[in-house]
Amino acid sequence: MNYFFYLENYSIFFEKEGRFFVYNTYNGRWSDCLATTEVRTLFSPFLDGINYSVFLSDEIISACQLGPFIEAIRDGFSGDLLPAGESTLPPFLFPSLLDFKYEMRKLDKKERALGHEVYRNLKEVNLFLHPRIVPENGIFLPEQIFYSDEIVPIAEDWQQMYLPFLQILISSWKGVLHIWCKNMDEKMWNSLWETFAAVPALKVIHTGVESSLPSLNGLLDKYNFSYELYVTDHSDEKVLNEWFALHSQTNIELIFQWLISSEKEWEKAEEWMERKQTDAVRLLPIFKGENRSFFEKNIFVKENDLLFEIIKKKDIFARKKFNTNYFGKLYLFPDGKLYAHPADDSLGQIQGVSLPEMLYKELTEGKSWLLIRDQEPCVSCRYQWICPSPSDFERALDQPNLCHLKKQSEKHVI
Repeated sequence: MNYFFYLENYSIFFEKEGRFFVYNTYNGRWSDCLATTEVRTLFSPFLDGINYSVFLSDEIISACQLGPFIEAIRDGFSGDLLPAGESTLPPFLFPSLLDFKYEMRKLDKKERALGHEVYRNLKEVNLFLHPRIVPENGIFLPEQIFYSDEIVPIAEDWQQMYLPFLQILISSWKGVLHIWCKNMDEKMWNSLWETFAAVPALKVIHTGVESSLPSLNGLLDKYNFSYELYVTDHSDEKVLNEWFALHSQTNIELIFQWLISSEKEWEKAEEWMERKQTDAVRLLPIFKGENRSFFEKNIFVKENDLLFEIIKKKDIFARKKFNTNYFGKLYLFPDGKLYAHPADDSLGQIQGVSLPEMLYKELTEGKSWLLIRDQEPCVSCRYQWICPSPSDFERALDQPNLCHLKKQSEKHVI
């Protein structure tokens, strides 16, 4: 008997590790078969992105040993077989494709549209009131300023530097504005509220638990501010409890970002959460060099994490083109230097340079927004685009992947 074998357009077909895989973005089901020369020829329309439908017969299915593969496809609702008679027209199903080059040509087409189109991709802006102090490993990550006991001075001219930039945001942008300042007193709280009040975007103030508690009236008046408070193992619990009491008696949006580097610190944070009966806590692992085993045990991605997670088609496409952790974010320091990520080279000085041109350059040539899993071992792994984009954890560990999946997948057949 003859058939038309087709895949649903929410299925993704690809070749890795000498096998063909079908991933169903609707239900997370996997199917795979050996990538022989004969099967590669049969499925060339799939691989070439021409059509998600091919002709098969019982003889071909038997000779290529495709029975179990097709059965798995049908059981997982990833595709099906249709009878193919002499007068039956083959179905035509467009494989899912993303033409990023076409989108960039639209940006190039009219220079006047450049600013509007690029601003649309700007999601978050991070303003630091401290200088960019690079640690010994050469990798600056924002949360590091809170983990250290070191007092970081606030730049005296931060308002003068940032006010022209804020005028751009007020007139041309809607997103999230993050303001980073380690130690705050009452004067600093008032200064921040007054300086950033006119920006229509949501504003998030990041500060340490050691900061002075702001006035209750000030918090309640500034309705479009939210707060993230950084806590460490050596934070004063009395002060932490005072912050929590302030959080409990108001409707302000406050998240306790608990920086942890060991199992002991993790347990301490969870114990505090249970005691306070709050879910306003986020556990944020910090790499210190000597705690690699803690990362491997608790942070590294495991195969089961991916096998049972449903990744939507749009997310897979996004991970192929952009770093979804970094895309649309900018970091600005008091010296006027702008970064797509503070661990990478500066995009340039904000004064006298077109911000849209900076964004466009990062969008087309950048090392941060375009940092994807295109290195070994990820590039030859079946989970290349199922895994999340590279993150600050990979930067801290100085490695391209955050897993042992490549070794596992070499032994595993789904």
